[in-house]
Amino acid sequence: MANTSKDALNQRWIIPYDLSGDIAKNTELDRLNNEEAKEQLREEHADEFVGNHSNACQLLIMPVKEDRKAIEVFNLLQILSASFLMFSHGSNDTANAVGPLVGMWMSYKTGLASTPSADRLDIQLLILFGAIGQVIGLVMLGHRVIKTLGKEITVITAPCGFAIELGAAFTTLIASKIGIPVSTTHCAVGAVVFVGLTRTGSLSGVSWTKFRDIIISWLVTLPISGAVAALVAYLLGHFLLGSV
Repeated sequence: MANTSKDALNQRWIIPYDLSGDIAKNTELDRLNNEEAKEQLREEHADEFVGNHSNACQLLIMPVKEDRKAIEVFNLLQILSASFLMFSHGSNDTANAVGPLVGMWMSYKTGLASTPSADRLDIQLLILFGAIGQVIGLVMLGHRVIKTLGKEITVITAPCGFAIELGAAFTTLIASKIGIPVSTTHCAVGAVVFVGLTRTGSLSGVSWTKFRDIIISWLVTLPISGAVAALVAYLLGHFLLGSV
């Protein structure tokens, strides 16, 4: 009986000792899991855009939780939406750039800028020239705008990118069909902001400081480009054409 009681007493103290290693391991695993969960939460909700905001920043919509398998699917679909956006970009932005050049060329050749010119070979070459110029500009300086739209306004995932490109492309194409000159970049910025709000369900999901800077740049470019164009026209007319 004495030996039995002693063995039971030893078992009583040995069992917790043996389990202590497992408890320590489980505690470490829980800590690591918590750290991973925190990191994943930071990635999903983009803490770089989340400041010390109150509950008033919350929108009426719920934040969107994206499935990883869906993200993989949209990685492929975004290639199609990006191609669609490039098509709409050419239908409007390239036309905006080439339009004044075509008008000057037709005035020089025929005396009237409004002369029908859709079937003329020289006009097609001017359009091709404008397209090549846009490609060169994209290669040389396009990475700056890509960084601003893709990283500095809100966090963009593949499904978000698909929605942004599709919305901007449809808007630009409709404007092109009506004959209204718009900017694909402006359409894309609006799409990025509203997709960011929808995805996070919070006003803090968008960098409003960066959005403010973009709006200011839009307002500033209008008078600056107008002033530079007027100065060039005056100098050409006064010193070259002799009409001023």
